[in-house]
Amino acid sequence: ASAVEVANEFLSLPEAQGQLTQMKLQKLAYIADGWNWAINDNDLVEENAEAWNYGPVFKDLYDHTKFFGSSPLPPGRLIRPGDNEVMRFFGGKNKRSVPYKAGLSAEQRSVIQHVWSRYGNLSAIELSQLNTSQVPLGLMPVSYTHLRAHETKANLVCRLLLEK
Repeated sequence: ASAVEVANEFLSLPEAQGQLTQMKLQKLAYIADGWNWAINDNDLVEENAEAWNYGPVFKDLYDHTKFFGSSPLPPGRLIRPGDNEVMRFFGGKNKRSVPYKAGLSAEQRSVIQHVWSRYGNLSAIELSQLNTSQVPLGLMPVSYTHLRAHETKANLVCRLLLEK
């Protein structure tokens, strides 16, 4: 799935309504991709993240959400084609376009739900800090490279450590 499609999965969660900024969507999509590698042994997000100042960023997701600034996306608002074009976004000509939708498996949707239940209460800045030494108490650092490093037959050990 694309990062935009994964972001829409988070935006579709009833408990996430009105809480998701573009930065928080970036971090949740990245964390979900890492968890999916650890649990399902495959990509959730098909594109590579770029290293930015506040952590990993999926460029296409940024382009589609940058006009929201630091404000949460409105409740019920999903990302649509054309959100990355200033005239369509601000001109209101994008309301009729169909939102991006991911064709995820039940296992992948379960990862999305798990990531939300585990990390959804954190701010975008706290999520960004999960890849640094400033980890909020009670949470384990989540590093994509750490999760991918466990792509072995010992995957179950990695899962047990992450679920702890």
